[in-house]
Amino acid sequence: MAIKLNRGATHAKKDIKEGDIFYVYNDYYKKYFFGKILVDISGRLTKHVEKNSVLNFFSDCYLVAVYKEISDTPELNSREFIIPGCFIYKTSFNRRNRNGFDWAYYAYEAVDYHALEFPEFFLCNDDGVSLVRGELEFRTELSRQQEEEYKIRGTKSGSIDYSSALLLQGYNAYNDRINYHDLRLLPDLRKHIYDMIGEDSSITYYELALKYGKDTGRFYIDALSEESQPVKTVEIDKNTGFPLELLCGIAWSFRQKRYSSLALFTDALQAYNEELSGRYIPNIWTDELKLIGSRILVQFEFWDDELEDSREEKILLQADNGSCFTASELIYKIHNQVCDKLTNDDNVFFEGLQMFERDDVNYPGIPYYFILQGS
Repeated sequence: MAIKLNRGATHAKKDIKEGDIFYVYNDYYKKYFFGKILVDISGRLTKHVEKNSVLNFFSDCYLVAVYKEISDTPELNSREFIIPGCFIYKTSFNRRNRNGFDWAYYAYEAVDYHALEFPEFFLCNDDGVSLVRGELEFRTELSRQQEEEYKIRGTKSGSIDYSSALLLQGYNAYNDRINYHDLRLLPDLRKHIYDMIGEDSSITYYELALKYGKDTGRFYIDALSEESQPVKTVEIDKNTGFPLELLCGIAWSFRQKRYSSLALFTDALQAYNEELSGRYIPNIWTDELKLIGSRILVQFEFWDDELEDSREEKILLQADNGSCFTASELIYKIHNQVCDKLTNDDNVFFEGLQMFERDDVNYPGIPYYFILQGS
């Protein structure tokens, strides 16, 4: 049975998230195309994967699947995908981006990480040609000339590939060439490549990743579950002595007013995390972050209406006691600096801080982190 929807009500939804099904009306084809957000790459994956992982290249994207059904009305009757996954810029879903596409919310269906799949494509490197599938890379016997002929490469786009969605089903389209950005769209070649690397092409990504010690489930463990602590124990950078990550177990939304005092903010932070976790959280907000000292440089991203694009900005923060921050003090100072610029932004959820690999040239020796912003 198809899900009926009120177009006016659903179109007003500002933010999009994992599991959301949306539709786009294409004026050229006079048809409705449907898609689903499978993964928020930066919000869900990049803080857990290795620094050299190919997934980091797609940190500014959502992984989106496109449904087979192309309709005259905003009504989806089937859940079969025609494009099982593609990387689309997150900014394309930003309502304030005039160059984005005009999507409308349709329904929500949770994503089962056991069934989650990733685009499969080739990557040329010094060692030859590799097959990339999520976190996994497999060396192939393909030559660079063969890779150049296939041109199955990991790509980002600003919208749904309408033409390919039609052409893959035998319909006419504005473009006459299918964009084979994913090996899964070529089953015979895919079988040949998997035979070449000695893997079973029918095995799920979850099973294959687990075989190589990459449990997809780790991306979905609630940071505020009973088994974890609100302040996450992280690795220390051997060169600087600074933590590689900070406060990754604390949740917060920047879509709130400025706070007039640290005490008021701390109460709100406590309540916010207890509401999310459904349990009492001991007062860890006064924990001292001694490893980073009294100053920290923080970078965040926001949407700039004048530029009609996202931009990055840095803020230098100083601990009140001149010695070290507390957990709540640092988030409090960050919040009051960024909340005005993130009020109408999509990526407003604090998910921790991650250290840059190098100092900022203007602030040598000062710990330099970027905010992990979720949507």
